[in-house]
Amino acid sequence: MILAGASVLQSMLEAADGVDVARRPHRAGLLRALVVAGALVGVAAAPASGGNPSAAALAADTLRTATTGNNSEQVKTIAIAGGKRAPGAVVMSLTPGSLGELRDGDRLEATAEVEVSVCLKPNELHGSDRPCIGRTYGYDPMVVAELVLAGGGSTTGGAGAISLGKDKLTCAQTQPNRNHHCVLVIDDGAFEVDDAGELPCNAQTCHVNLVLSAHDDKAKAGDRLVVGSDAGGETVNGDKGRVNVTRYRPGDQRNQQPLLTEARRRATMPIAAEGAPVKDTVIYSVELDGLKAGEQLVIDARMVAKIGQHPYNVFQSTGIVLSEGPDSPSREGWPGRVGDLNGQIAEANGFNCTQGSSAHDDPCVARKVGVLEITRDSPKTLYVNLVAGMAAQLFGDRHRDGDTARILDEGFLRVYRYGAGRNDSPPEIKD
Repeated sequence: MILAGASVLQSMLEAADGVDVARRPHRAGLLRALVVAGALVGVAAAPASGGNPSAAALAADTLRTATTGNNSEQVKTIAIAGGKRAPGAVVMSLTPGSLGELRDGDRLEATAEVEVSVCLKPNELHGSDRPCIGRTYGYDPMVVAELVLAGGGSTTGGAGAISLGKDKLTCAQTQPNRNHHCVLVIDDGAFEVDDAGELPCNAQTCHVNLVLSAHDDKAKAGDRLVVGSDAGGETVNGDKGRVNVTRYRPGDQRNQQPLLTEARRRATMPIAAEGAPVKDTVIYSVELDGLKAGEQLVIDARMVAKIGQHPYNVFQSTGIVLSEGPDSPSREGWPGRVGDLNGQIAEANGFNCTQGSSAHDDPCVARKVGVLEITRDSPKTLYVNLVAGMAAQLFGDRHRDGDTARILDEGFLRVYRYGAGRNDSPPEIKD
């Protein structure tokens, strides 16, 4: 659906301003998706070919996607600084060559996810002798994540870097509204290259770094923030986030109409007992027919879950996968063969959803971002699926068989599907 005129734009801006705070992080991305060379493309779901510009119109329009992929974390912990500010540390980095040479008029859109964990203060309510990495502490550190375009893999900011986007939160461990695990998401990072000669880097040196910092007035030497999750105070489990970048050339090229669904596959999700296996459940699904080698997908999603009817907190995890069925959480079969990184679009990560006020309180909002390059033609229709799971936490003995969380109708899954002809760095085609 094409909507023309400034009055339409104004009405949509007003509508976006009226949504709840949890939805506002997606406002910028939504409006970018709507802008189409002086017109606006409606965000209703459409078939892959519906509303797309002709091949001739797109002949000069190219893009390139890149991701840090699996095991992106470069460090296991970072120091928590005292005071109001903290020096950042690069925890993930997209290396030179991934985006090629940046030119005047290019546009970068950058996204990232990272899971962090606080070292819990001993508490009789939940493992009084539970160990952690480094010293234990009882405060709630402020955590900041920022994406920067920089001339080196260790550059955290300053004159040698350009900020692409930021997220921050206070990861709480105060009982009973304890997060322990928190997820930071940058879903609206962007930069227009006006003069490539003024950039702090070139094709051989440009990195996109995810810089993480943590601070609290009560912090002492030896206090650490875990990048990922900790197990038994000895092991850090990573592979819970990525940095993703899409480079558009030209930067003002006509946007692809997204495939968007706001229809939940189900309105409830099972909650497993504390310590029991979690059942992975597909909440949103987008169908992709006739995928071809060289196609690129840019994906973002949002899920809102409500646990308020239960007398306990939950651990909530989410991921995005390419799958053979609209209700399948599996990447087995053709998804793993045709999709880069075996069809995994966004790493599974999670946080503690709490009844009371915290960084992730009820109703709990999960945001997801990712990119995927298709490396082989698919003979089957495949699906992009947002997969989620839940387990009771803290007072988990109050859990009852059959407990569920409600999935509110405030989420979505959105897929931008770009044809192989727009890929200016086609992949090596698999046999």
